[in-house]
Formats: sequence, C-alpha cells, structure tokens
Amino acid sequence: MVERRAAERWPIRCEIRCQAGDQVFQAESFDVSGDGVSFLTDAFLPVNSEAVLHYRIHPDDPLIVVRVLVRWQSGRRVGVQLLDLKHEHRDSLHKHRARAAGGKSSS
Repeated sequence: MVERRAAERWPIRCEIRCQAGDQVFQAESFDVSGDGVSFLTDAFLPVNSEAVLHYRIHPDDPLIVVRVLVRWQSGRRVGVQLLDLKHEHRDSLHKHRARAAGGKSSS
C-alpha cells in the first residue's frame, strides 16, 4: 500500500520542546512540511489532542512556537498538524526546504 501525503516533506534535525496538557518533554524532529511535523518521543500523545511545540530549524532561525493537533502516533513516532503557524515561521520552513533541495532559494 502506498502512503499518500497532502504535502511534500523534508528531513529535519532539531530538538523540540513540547507541552501537551500537564506533560512537558523533549522530542527529536524527524521531518517537516508546510502543514505538519513528525518527531520521535517517549511520551504518549492521544490522537486529536492539542500540544504546543517550541523549536528552531537552524540556530540562527527564529524560535517557532506553534499549536499542533496530534494526527497519529506509531511507537515513538508522532505526526502533528500545524494549527497556527505565523508568517515568519512559514518563511523559516521555506528556507529549510530550499536548503534541503540543494541550496536553491526563491527569495
């Protein structure tokens, strides 16, 4: 069976601080798209629950703080949908996409 995704994804490696209800924990990013992030964690996050992620794609990028909706969890890997990503954070994602594509940028 072929997995279908709504948006192209790019590998990403950064630390994520996550707050979900009373839980606060660290996670390791896995991949990112314009509308979602997946990461690895030991925490259990129920599907359709909300959380807040704090991360920087690169050390010189702005801190991204975004509310997310948990879409799936399989073992340690969690997939979330970005709910309220600000414009400057979308720019950071586009820069990361350009770097992942070999340094080409449309800006």
